[in-house]
Amino acid sequence: MVDDGYLNEYEYLDPYKDERYHLQDFRLHGQPNGQEEVFNRAHSSLRDVIVFFWSMEAEVENFAKYVCLSI
Repeated sequence: MVDDGYLNEYEYLDPYKDERYHLQDFRLHGQPNGQEEVFNRAHSSLRDVIVFFWSMEAEVENFAKYVCLSI
C-alpha cells in the first residue's frame, strides 16, 4: 500500500486517481460513490491506522529509553 505519489507497480497498491481519498473528504461530503471511492476510503483508513501504530511504536521506544536511562 502506497500513497498517491508512488507509481502503481507490481506489489504496490495506490489509490484511484481523480476520486476522493482522504477521510476528511468523506466526513465532509458523505458516503463514497462507486467502487473506486469505497476502495479509496478503505485505503485511507488503513493508512491512518498504520501511521498511528508507527507513531505509537516510536513513543514506546522513546519511553523505554527514558526509563532505562533513569534507573
